[in-house]
Amino acid sequence: MKLLLALFFLRARNSWHALLASLLLTPLLMFLPTTATSQAQTETQTQAQTQAQTQAQIERDAQSFPLDSTAQAEQPSVPPSFSPPSEPLLLDQLRPAPVAEIRDIQLVEVEDGLKVVLVTNRPDQVEVFQFQEGTTLTVDVTNAILDLADSALTREGIYQRLNPIPGVTSLTIEQRGSEIQIRVVSDSETPPVAYFERISEALEFDVVTVAPGANNTDIDFSSNNLRIIVTAAPLGYRVPNASIGTRTNTAILDVPQAIQVIPEQVLEDQNARTLNEALRNASGVSTGRALSGSRSATPLIRGFENNNNILRNGLRDDTLQFGSALPNVERIEILKGPASVLFGAGDLGGTINLVTERPLYEPRYEFEFNGGSFNEYGAGLDFGGPLDDKGMLAYRLNIEYSGEDSFIDFQDGDFFFVSPSVQIVNTDTTSLILDLEYLRSRSRQSSSGLPAYAAIGLDNNSFVDTFRAQIADELVEQAGTLDISTNVAEPTLGRSEVNVTRVGYRLNHEFNNRWELNHEFLASFQETPVETFVVGISPFQSRGQIDITKVRRLFLSNPSERESFIFNTNFIGNFDVFGVDQTLLMGAEVSFEKERDTIVLRQELNPNGFDLLDPIYSTAGFEYFDLATAFPNNDQTSNRNRYSLYGQTQLDFFSGALIALIGGRVDFVDQDFRDAANRFSTEPIELNETAFSPRIGLVYKPSENISIYGSYSQSFNPVIGQSFEREVFDSEKGRQFEIGAKASLFDERLSATLAYYDLTRTNVLTQDVTNTGFQVQIGEQKSTGIELDIAGEILPGWNIIANYANTDARISEDNEIEVGTRLINSPRNSAGLWTTYQLQSGALEGLGFGLGVYFVGDRNGELRRPFELPGYTRTDASIFYEKDSFRTQLNFENLFNIRYFEGARDQFRVQPGSPFGVSASVNWQF
Repeated sequence: MKLLLALFFLRARNSWHALLASLLLTPLLMFLPTTATSQAQTETQTQAQTQAQTQAQIERDAQSFPLDSTAQAEQPSVPPSFSPPSEPLLLDQLRPAPVAEIRDIQLVEVEDGLKVVLVTNRPDQVEVFQFQEGTTLTVDVTNAILDLADSALTREGIYQRLNPIPGVTSLTIEQRGSEIQIRVVSDSETPPVAYFERISEALEFDVVTVAPGANNTDIDFSSNNLRIIVTAAPLGYRVPNASIGTRTNTAILDVPQAIQVIPEQVLEDQNARTLNEALRNASGVSTGRALSGSRSATPLIRGFENNNNILRNGLRDDTLQFGSALPNVERIEILKGPASVLFGAGDLGGTINLVTERPLYEPRYEFEFNGGSFNEYGAGLDFGGPLDDKGMLAYRLNIEYSGEDSFIDFQDGDFFFVSPSVQIVNTDTTSLILDLEYLRSRSRQSSSGLPAYAAIGLDNNSFVDTFRAQIADELVEQAGTLDISTNVAEPTLGRSEVNVTRVGYRLNHEFNNRWELNHEFLASFQETPVETFVVGISPFQSRGQIDITKVRRLFLSNPSERESFIFNTNFIGNFDVFGVDQTLLMGAEVSFEKERDTIVLRQELNPNGFDLLDPIYSTAGFEYFDLATAFPNNDQTSNRNRYSLYGQTQLDFFSGALIALIGGRVDFVDQDFRDAANRFSTEPIELNETAFSPRIGLVYKPSENISIYGSYSQSFNPVIGQSFEREVFDSEKGRQFEIGAKASLFDERLSATLAYYDLTRTNVLTQDVTNTGFQVQIGEQKSTGIELDIAGEILPGWNIIANYANTDARISEDNEIEVGTRLINSPRNSAGLWTTYQLQSGALEGLGFGLGVYFVGDRNGELRRPFELPGYTRTDASIFYEKDSFRTQLNFENLFNIRYFEGARDQFRVQPGSPFGVSASVNWQF
C-alpha cells in the first residue's frame, strides 16, 4: 500500500522518471536481498521444522505426502534439501475430494535408474503413505483409481514390470479399494527407503537403498535407483485455470466473465500455423478483414475489431497485430468484453493473451517437418533442458522456417521465427525468466482482395444499386463469377516485409505463503521497411456505362515503425478478512509507445481500366501522375505514455459458494500526434487524459462444478483528432453487462460456458456532414448476443472443442450511417466444431481421426456502402498416428472445396477463402 501511495504522489508531482525508477528498482531491491536472506532462512527453518515435524502434522497436510505411522520410526531423517510447507493445509471437510484418475503409466530410463510417471487429471488430490517390510517398499496412493487400457494390465488387472532396473526385482501397481498400491521389491537384503519432495504440480519421491548400519547422512540422493512421479495429465482440450481474467491463476469457473482457452493440443491437432487460424475455436471471434493464413491479425470479438488488445504473457504488445507466431505458444487465452481494469486502454470487444512456453528442466528435443498444397514447406525444432546440475538454470529454444505459394496467382511468401528463453533463477520462492523473440515475415506479389460485385454478385449491395441501371445486360451475367485466384493487384508492385523483435523478463517471488510479487518487462520493435500494394477504388466507367468486368486501381506505399516498452509490477496477497478468504491484487504499470506511418499514393492512369477477366499486368499506368505531388505525404507520428494504478479483490464467502470480484484502475494517458498531410493544421495534437475503469462481478456456485455469474465492466480507448472547432476528442468508452453459467462435467473432463452480454460503445467518430474533412464524436454502436463454448474429453481418446454465437452488432446512433446497419464482418450466427478420436488399444493404438465443421452466417462488408458477404459452411478433417515419441498427421482443409469469403475491408477488398488443400507433418521427440 505504501508503494501505491508513493506512486500516486509521484504522478501528482509529474515526476514520471521517478515513477519509472520506483517501478523498476522496487522489485529488484526487494528481490535481491530477499533471495540471499531467504536461502539462509530456509536452511535454518528447514532444519528446525524437520526436527520438530510430527506424524500428526503430516497427516493433516495434503501437500506433505504423509507416511504410515508404523513406518515413521524406520524413516530416516530427511536431508537438508527438503523444505516442508511452513503451515499445514487443512482439507475441506464439507465437500468430497474428486478422485484422481491414473490414465497412463510411463517408464522412462534415466542415467541412474528408472523414472515412473503416474499421469492423472488431479495430481493435487492424492496423498501418499509408505512403509517397509523386509525387502519390500509399499507405497499407497490414496483417493486414486487406475484408468488404464486393458492391454497395459495383466489378467488380474495389475500393472507389473519385472527387473525394471538393476537392484529392483519387480515393480507392481494395482487397485485396492479407493487407493492404488505400488510395491517395489529389492533384490538384496537392503530395504528401500523413500524421500519425498514437492515439485511444481507433481508429487515426486525418490527410492534409494541404504547399506545396513549406514547413517542417514550417507544416503546419496543425487544417484537414485528409482524416482516415482505423480504428475498432471496433459491439458488436452480442457484448461481449468487462466490468468487473463484476474491476473492471478484462478479457476475459470470462479471468474464472472466469459473466458475461452485454446490449448496447444488443439493447435497441434488442427495444424494451426497462425493466430487467425486458431481463433476459429472460440465463440464470437473471427479473423475480421484479415485472411486466416495471414501473420497479421485484426480479430473481431463480439462484433468489434480488436487492434490493441493482443497480449504476450499478460503484457500489451501492439506489434502482435503485425506479426505473431505460434511455435512457442503454450495456449491462447481469450477474455470476452471490456478489460481496461486489468490491461488499461484498449478495444472493448475482448482481449487475447498468448502464453508462451517456459524453459525445461527435463531434456527434450523435438523436430518437425511439414509440407502441403500450394508448395507449402517448413521445418521447426523445439529444444530444452537444464544448463547446470543444481536445477537453477534451464533453457528452451524454438525455431521455425516456412514458405509457401498461394491459391492466388503469383502470390508467395516465407516466414522465419526464433525464440530462446532462459530461466536464470529457480528456487523454492523465486523464478526469473529471460526471453527473446524475433520474426521476419515476407510476402511477394500480394493481392489486396477482390471487388464485391465481381466476386459475389450484384444483389444486396447498396453501392451497386446506385448505378445498376448503367450496367449493360450482357455484363450482368458476369457478376459474381470472378475466379478467386485472380490477382487484382500489380504483382511486381506487391511486396511486404515485417521484422519484429521482442525481449523481456518475468520475475516471480514468494515472500511467504501469503504474499508474492510479479514484475515483468517487455520491449517490442516492429519495422516494416517495405509495404507496397495496389487496390481497386472504383468500377470502370466509359460514356455513361459501367463495366463491372473492369476496375480502376490505386498504388499505395505504407512503410512503418513501432516500438514499445512496458513495465508491470503487482503484489498478490492471500489472507482472511473477518473470516472471508481474500485474494488481493495491487499493481502499477508504465508503458511508452512510439509509431510512425508514411503513406504515398499513386493513381493508375489506364484509359481502358484493368480487365478482371483477362488481366494484363503493367506498371506503366502508375508512373505518370503522383498524388503525392498534389498533396503532402501522409506522414504520421505519435507518442503515447501511459501510467496506471490498479487494484482488485476476490472474496470467497461460504467456503467458495459465493465469490465477489471488485476491481478498479486509474490510467493517466499523455499522447501527441502529428500528421504532415493535415491541410488545416500541422501543429501536433496533444491529449492528456485520466480515466477510471471499474469492474464488479458475482459468482454463485450451487455445487463445486457449476457456477452462475453476473458482471459489469467498462473500457476506454484514447482517440486522436480534433473537431472543426479545434476541440480534442474524448476517449471512446465501452460498457458491458454480462450474465452466464459455467460447468465442469463428466468428472471434470469437459467444460462449458454459456453467456449473454449487452455491450455499448460510445464516443464513436463519424463524418461531420456540415464541415467536410472533419469528424464529430456522436456515434454509438451496440452488440448483444449469446455465446456457448464447450471443450474437453467426452470419453477416453474422444476430444471436442465446439462453439456457437448469436451476435447482433449494429449502429445505434450516427449522423451519416443509417441506424441499424450491421457492423462489418460480424455474422449474426456462427458455430464451430472440431473433434478427434484416437484409438486407445489394439494393434492400431495411437491412430486417430479429426473432423471440423465451421459455419459463418451472412455479414455486412462495409458501413457506408453496405453489401452482403454470403454465409458458408466449411469442413476440415485430419488423420494422425502417434506412438511413443513419433507423430505424423494429414490435415484436409475445405474438404468439399466450397467457394466462400472470409471477410472484407470495403467494396473492393473482399478476401476469398482458401480452396481444398492438404498439409502433412512429421514430428519426433527425444
